[in-house]
Amino acid sequence: AAAVDVPVPDMLCSSFPPPNLAMCFHGGAWSFVRQHQLVKRNLVESLGGNPTMFLHLARKDAGGDVQPDDQLSIAAERLGVKPAHMKIADGPDMAPPVCPKY
Repeated sequence: AAAVDVPVPDMLCSSFPPPNLAMCFHGGAWSFVRQHQLVKRNLVESLGGNPTMFLHLARKDAGGDVQPDDQLSIAAERLGVKPAHMKIADGPDMAPPVCPKY
């Protein structure tokens, strides 16, 4: 029989409906592109449930380095972020997102 790929939290809490979760990642695009797989494995997958991801990133860091859009899109897709849930600003000095519904 083939193994079923079910997250451990979902197996442990299988008698309960999975919770809906909203996660907003805010900060520099540089660190997001380099750390998204770690975040997915250690945070998103470890919580289980039905996550909805939001990104609020600065494309340019304080040193002036800019992350290309294609790298941001690939990392966001791997994390499960829908394009409509992304806001990418140019500069490093952006205010945190306002999330009144969550």
